[in-house]
Amino acid sequence: MYQEKYCGKCHTLPGISGTVAPELAKGEKLKTPMEVVTAMWNHASTMEERMLQESVEWPVFKGGEMADLIAYLLSLRKGADQPAKKESSVGKGG
Repeated sequence: MYQEKYCGKCHTLPGISGTVAPELAKGEKLKTPMEVVTAMWNHASTMEERMLQESVEWPVFKGGEMADLIAYLLSLRKGADQPAKKESSVGKGG
């Protein structure tokens, strides 16, 4: 979905550089689906203005596409926000 909707023309991801917008997987206020949707809603007018400047068409999401995109972006955060899990000693004689 990220590629199909051309999000990367502006936004960056780890190891993939965009041009003008923040990295979607690192935003401090983008840790839950509600925070992602709220951020998009709150900066939609600014985003539209930049998209016009960059000649990027506004993406149209159908069905569960937005949910899929949000799930993907949040999956990139997993592990980065959480400490490494310690291996359990249960069942190992310890």
